Amino acid sequence: MLVYTPVVFKILRNQSFISSNRKSQQVNSIQRGYNKRHFDYGSSSSNGNNISGNDDNYITIVVSSTPAESTVKFFIDEIKKYHITDIVHVCEKSYDDHIFKDMGVVVHDMSFPDGTSAPHDIIKSWLQLCKTSSCVAIHCVAGLGRAPMMVTILLIELGMSPLDAIEHVRNQIRGSLNTKQINFLIDYKRQNNKNKCIIC
Repeated sequence: MLVYTPVVFKILRNQSFISSNRKSQQVNSIQRGYNKRHFDYGSSSSNGNNISGNDDNYITIVVSSTPAESTVKFFIDEIKKYHITDIVHVCEKSYDDHIFKDMGVVVHDMSFPDGTSAPHDIIKSWLQLCKTSSCVAIHCVAGLGRAPMMVTILLIELGMSPLDAIEHVRNQIRGSLNTKQINFLIDYKRQNNKNKCIIC
């Protein structure tokens, strides 16, 4: 049975400011080479005081496992808590999404095979969504592979080096990203080389 344990990333749209609802144990190594950028890892508390929803200056990304019958209630609570506007499933959908659509949430199918890297068209759709949405929930089956990889891609597009982005995401989501995905991310080339921040 999957345990619903979402991880929340909050990113300032016009700077490389990244916070999470889990404290990092390696802040100094993450900050290496980023003298002009500030990484604030926020609070590990679950009351949502430090990471709230609708703020036009930020995009909030909630990473989780797929909603199941036993966890849909918690997923709905997260939608209300963070004012989630969009849900992205990068695995095959195994639930009735009408309950979310009835709440006004847009559900996006960006699925691709488990354990693999994201195709170019999926990456393009993901980055476009992150330019316009205020709060996105993204999930794969266990919340450890495809969904964390998409967040890592976003951080690389924001200007982090691939190794720092991988390290940051793996610090926040323990056990995430397999070897094939890590190798893909290390070799990943930004789609927007002229602007380090794609969310602006």
